[in-house]
Amino acid sequence: MSSAMPAYGPRVSERAGWVDQLRDAAKHALLVVALAALPLLGSPHTAYAENELAAQCGGKFDSSLIDRQCFASSCKAQTQACLENSECMKGLVCTARCLGDTKCISGCFARFGNADIDGLIQCSIEDNACLKVAILQPGPEDPAQAPPPPVPVLKDFQPKSLEGRWYKVMGWNSMYDCYDCQLNKFATIAAAAPAPAPAGGAQASPRTTAFDAATSGMSVQRADEALQQLAERPSSAMQVDVDFDMPRPATLLRSGHNHQHLRERLDFDAPGSARTAHTHGSMFGLSFWENWYLLGENARGEPQFKFVYYNGRTVQNKYDGAFVYARTPDVPAEALPSIYRVLREAGFEPESFCRVRNSCGVPSQLGPELIGVPGVLADEPSGPARALVDGVSPLLPQNPLVLSSLQIWYELTDYLEDPHYAGSYILQNQERMPPLAQFATAAAAGAANAGDAGAR
Repeated sequence: MSSAMPAYGPRVSERAGWVDQLRDAAKHALLVVALAALPLLGSPHTAYAENELAAQCGGKFDSSLIDRQCFASSCKAQTQACLENSECMKGLVCTARCLGDTKCISGCFARFGNADIDGLIQCSIEDNACLKVAILQPGPEDPAQAPPPPVPVLKDFQPKSLEGRWYKVMGWNSMYDCYDCQLNKFATIAAAAPAPAPAGGAQASPRTTAFDAATSGMSVQRADEALQQLAERPSSAMQVDVDFDMPRPATLLRSGHNHQHLRERLDFDAPGSARTAHTHGSMFGLSFWENWYLLGENARGEPQFKFVYYNGRTVQNKYDGAFVYARTPDVPAEALPSIYRVLREAGFEPESFCRVRNSCGVPSQLGPELIGVPGVLADEPSGPARALVDGVSPLLPQNPLVLSSLQIWYELTDYLEDPHYAGSYILQNQERMPPLAQFATAAAAGAANAGDAGAR
């Protein structure tokens, strides 16, 4: 028996090596297919986009847009990281199968979004043009060139009033403003501040909105170099830490939310400008530049709220949206008549807005408890709840063979499932704002129930 062992050893090793080679070949094939369709990627956070890229591509694959050698030379590390991360591979294949459908692409990022796919997109599109799909110039717009707001901005707005914690409680753009558990934290900073951090924790290149009009025509690399020459300036600026959860269909191996964090820089314009501020950050591997317009806020004595309209751009698309900030996770019922009035005066119908679900494991004041990812707005969970946050259900079978079979099954279905389903899931789980009278009735009923519970 011992003399036979060496004879079988190399064969087993060779077989294992052959399996690894086959697996790697399959991964590279999937990556090539996915990258081939990335020119149709579009911008995953554009619901009302001027989809210039889709129009340019005509919904068809154009091989001239891809520099495959660039991936091997300039983006080798990012490509390898994606090959070694099954979630990154799934994300690329998923977005490729969307063929430019924005809703579908948002669903793919909700299901599989991670730092590795962000890094590959940033490297291949913005930093090195391996995918020649950057059809718009990077950088912010001059206030005079920025699209106008629907109504003039507040003239007496005080930037300092934005400091601290704000929750997005109402949103207009269904594919971006209506995610769950949206907490934004504003802090005043010096003008020469650290670069915004992209979603997923990847390292960002030193980009900022501290560009003047002359840099708007520069490449991202040249603009980065210009940033190094900028000295501190007296204009006010804020760092904005953004947290939100992208809802997705839950499985035994994946939680029902994909938590995202990013950091933006918000620079306020001079008094008298048609624009309140401009911001810059990175999301899903693409830099964005936005124009913010403060169109309304609470009156003295009312619960605090701000109404913001914005429009923005990436190197691929333009988009716009609007939202309401409040200091509490729920829409402040006492201020709702003022909020609805401000929205209508700006030309928006309040009932077209979504009501953002910010309970995240905390009982809602005005409705049933909604479960998001605990720890974003509430205390860190433990036990089964912690397992769900980590993406592993406590209901998983303990038998290794059954668990392995289950994992293989989910791996296959992740690649084969219709990618459009997750995007539809995001929209189907949104709640529209009710008529004002209906909201007041629900709020009164909730307060009465709370009073009865306290009396008991």
